[in-house]
Amino acid sequence: MPDTARGLLEVLDKISVVLANRTLANSSVSSFAESLKYQPGEDKLREEFQLKSDVLALRKIQELLVARQYSEARTRARVATSNPDSSIENRFWAEMNIGNIDWGEAVNKNRPQAELPQIYLTNAKALQALTKSGPPHLKFFALICRKAAELDKLVRDNWGLTILLHQHLSRAGNPLMAPSVYAAHVVSTQRVIAKYNQCLRLARYASDFRGRWILPRALARIVQSAASFISRIGRLQFTETDGTASQFHSSALQVCKLMAWIGEESGDQEAIALATSAALLPVNSQETDEFKWAVRTLDRIGDPDAKSHATELMERHIARWKGGALETDSYRGNAAQQLIENAAASLGIDPSDETNPIVHSLRIAARDNTPARVLKTCEHILSSMGGTGPTARRIEMLFGIQTAGSKIIHCALHKYRREAGDLDSAFTEFKSRYCDSCPDRSPRPADWKYSEAFQEQFNAKHLRFVADFNATGAGYRFTPSD
Repeated sequence: MPDTARGLLEVLDKISVVLANRTLANSSVSSFAESLKYQPGEDKLREEFQLKSDVLALRKIQELLVARQYSEARTRARVATSNPDSSIENRFWAEMNIGNIDWGEAVNKNRPQAELPQIYLTNAKALQALTKSGPPHLKFFALICRKAAELDKLVRDNWGLTILLHQHLSRAGNPLMAPSVYAAHVVSTQRVIAKYNQCLRLARYASDFRGRWILPRALARIVQSAASFISRIGRLQFTETDGTASQFHSSALQVCKLMAWIGEESGDQEAIALATSAALLPVNSQETDEFKWAVRTLDRIGDPDAKSHATELMERHIARWKGGALETDSYRGNAAQQLIENAAASLGIDPSDETNPIVHSLRIAARDNTPARVLKTCEHILSSMGGTGPTARRIEMLFGIQTAGSKIIHCALHKYRREAGDLDSAFTEFKSRYCDSCPDRSPRPADWKYSEAFQEQFNAKHLRFVADFNATGAGYRFTPSD
């Protein structure tokens, strides 16, 4: 039982609503229709029932989204957005759910990371179109979402250029490309900072906005979009970052504090929980101001469910800091491919274009980024580069990546070899023809790990073997076609 009279009245009010819902659900259609003659203002009643029906529909959409049933969730959300009897608020939340559904499905399918910002940008534009005539609080919400999505896109482009620049500054890179990529990276960084400052101006305006109670989830998009840029800006050694990292960290934390303050003011416990999670996105340590603030803020969450959810999210952040991705994380796949796809997008190449030969060869280069899966099968096996066609040469020039051409699998003991367009195809043929029946096969230990130190020793050991083979004209060579 509640401890106070006010608490008792609140519980009784909830009970009356629950009982009324139960009575309505159990009543027949005819008895419901008969009761309407005792209810004045049927239009008002219809409007109220529509509002309640929309709430149930939105809850169902959210359940389907959590269950990753994206197709059905999207169908229901589109029905909700096109219902002329629904309020603008409920159509707005249904439209926003479409963005979350599209984004969740893209992540679940491991679509190129460069595609993700466009999903939220398209959704933000749809939200703006829906609220073109108001109301002001939803209109402002949509504006913040759009600017945050634009920031996210600029951050992704900047990350792609960062990857490119690191690659071209390495031994495998193209020194002729490095200056132009450096210049592009500087311009990109300036654009990110300008867009971020634009987002911060909106956040400052939000603090005095009359309808600010609705804005924490939009403000969270700003921190989410900037998080990856903030987390790595202090590590960039090829751009001027003195003071910039601390300013970004400080301003992002201020946005999270604003979210929490609005949540407390409006009684939105979920907004406070969201603020604590967002604050941890740009950092990777429990010794940071962001983490310490988030821990203190947990005590300001009165709702047990919201606090439990916030605590769970915080524990996930800590686990990621200690060991990388979790089993519950949606985005998985080839890390090398993700890096290359981001780099390609920064050069204006659509990484999802299956018809583009550069995209096809980049995926081969990503899969063949390491020969570890082949080398572990036998101590006598090694791989080397084979034919390098026009597309592979172009990739080497643009990206500083040398693994887009064909691969040759060798047996250093018996001098066998097999060449194919990619590492797996070459090894499949090689294994079937030579390894499966070889009495001298010597698999590496189960705990063997491929490392940079191993690679250097391995290359030095077989340097003469590969050089002699290439001298025959059958090894690394330029070819007129891919």
